[in-house]
Amino acid sequence: MIKITFINQEITFINRNITNITNIMEFIKSFYSKLFILFTALLFSTFTLSSQITVQSPNGWTPMQLLDNMLVPPPHISGVYISNGKFCNSTNALPNSTTSRIGRFLNGGNFTDFPFNSGIIMTTGNISVAPGPNNNGSSSSQNSQGIPDAQLSAIANSNLGSNGASVLEFDFVSISGTVSFEYVFASEEYPEYACSSFNDVFAFFVTGPDPVTGGEVTRNIALVPGTNLPVTINNLNAGAVGSSGSIGNCTPPNGSLAYSSYYCSVPSGSQGMQFDAFTFIPADSSETGQRSGLLARGYVLPCYEYHMKLAIANVGDNGYDSGVFLKEGSFQAPKIFRTHNYTMTYGDTLLKACNMDTLTFSLERRDPTRAYSYTVYTDQFPNVGVELNEDYEIYYYHPVDDTLTRLTSPSASFRIPADSLSTYMIIKVADDAEFAPGEIKTLTLLLELETCSFEDPRKDTLIYYLKDNFPIILSDTINIVGCELVNEITIEELGGGDVQNISWTPTTNINDPTSLTTTCNISDTTTYTVIAWDNINCRRDTSIVNVYVTAPPTPSFTVSEKSGCIPFTPRFTSTTTPPGAEFFFVISNEDGTVQDTISDQTFTYTFTTPGYYSVDYYTSTADA
Repeated sequence: MIKITFINQEITFINRNITNITNIMEFIKSFYSKLFILFTALLFSTFTLSSQITVQSPNGWTPMQLLDNMLVPPPHISGVYISNGKFCNSTNALPNSTTSRIGRFLNGGNFTDFPFNSGIIMTTGNISVAPGPNNNGSSSSQNSQGIPDAQLSAIANSNLGSNGASVLEFDFVSISGTVSFEYVFASEEYPEYACSSFNDVFAFFVTGPDPVTGGEVTRNIALVPGTNLPVTINNLNAGAVGSSGSIGNCTPPNGSLAYSSYYCSVPSGSQGMQFDAFTFIPADSSETGQRSGLLARGYVLPCYEYHMKLAIANVGDNGYDSGVFLKEGSFQAPKIFRTHNYTMTYGDTLLKACNMDTLTFSLERRDPTRAYSYTVYTDQFPNVGVELNEDYEIYYYHPVDDTLTRLTSPSASFRIPADSLSTYMIIKVADDAEFAPGEIKTLTLLLELETCSFEDPRKDTLIYYLKDNFPIILSDTINIVGCELVNEITIEELGGGDVQNISWTPTTNINDPTSLTTTCNISDTTTYTVIAWDNINCRRDTSIVNVYVTAPPTPSFTVSEKSGCIPFTPRFTSTTTPPGAEFFFVISNEDGTVQDTISDQTFTYTFTTPGYYSVDYYTSTADA
């Protein structure tokens, strides 16, 4: 059975190459060579090899069930409502077999090049062609169930006739102005039929009112990233003309060789998949910042019905299958979203007299015929010990007056202005809020976001943590006087603030420039600037530290005579330098008892008792 399938596939190859008579003999030779190689491989291979891409039947689901279960999450998650699903013009249950042209796929853990784990697969033949290994460069499964489609034919520049085609359709309504999903296009036409007439084609057609003009339009959103080119073999390829191609078919506007960065080859023998290559966005692309499928995006009017048609078809013949993989759960509309802009990075914690959160509500696009409103509720959660305008304040943008309005009631509704895509509100701790030491108060708010008239408002919860924030207060100026050397400095913080960071300028001779108390080795007069702040740069203070270091004075004095008869009256005279230094004399008797202390610069002293006396002299400068 396997051998027969192989021969059928090679017959398809003959049909393509019969138009080139000069290649017939080379083909006959290569055919038997291929047949022998494949037959030998089949004889010696085992069935222990497991492909990484596996396929499953549609499980008897209807097209609508397949879409609901595999592509479009529930409306409260996706923001999209879908209806009227059908496959190839039928709403009936899909075949419970892998010989179907549509089904489910799973990606094994080792096929890391492929960006999806699971989803929907749709092929020009049977989905059973997709699983690896890649041991056949021309794998095909016959499908003559062509569906005439003028839109696909226009993209392919070819009449598709009865060629294998698959078409999945549904209606949808989006709550916002954009819909998107991820996909991968894969094909056996790669690489040898790049730039040939076998330009297998697929497209995602969106039909509905133009978001700008309002007129009915149909647009293909399966495009090469950053271009208006449809994703086809001749537009997105390895960047080289295939062995059976011609450069004219890849010369603009017929095709292109410029987008090989979105092309991923599947090496021969790879367990990943049978298709020879597929399209993807590499991890280093600015498009997503990570490895992913290509992105199909469409702009729509919110709350209006559109039609989506996902179609793929063979071009030129029914050989060399192609497939499109749709990522599970990826069809979504970006929600009416909110962004935070904390004035200082502190997560969802709001600090008194310090930071606030500017909460912006944005639309990507809008329905110009209606307004969009938001309601904030402060009383839908207990919020024990937290009072509006005592512990926190909310200000919301008022478009009529172009001002911020302070919330005074438990709830308020505010709108996005008619000429805008966004509005905002500000949440902050009240300036006179009171906190116990170390207390953190929890504030929970409820938001209702209005979307379409047929659905209930979306609910959103905001949680904030409110904290006091004591100021950081350092002494303005500190003067430290030292004689010859200063070896320690202490700066006091007097406000009770949360000091997390400290800097000294300069750091010369400072042993710990990250602390308010530090040992040091300062021998020259120096002025330091010390800054202390919290970890969000909200509270900070600066102190100037003047360190004065002076040389010691040189003490000396003279005495008129050192011995004599009692009463003995010598004269003592200070001769210390510098002359302005402070000094004093200490006169002690023989056993060390201090008899007198005198601070005159020159004086006479009368000794009335015989004995030996010592006179000590102490001096200091005014600042040391």
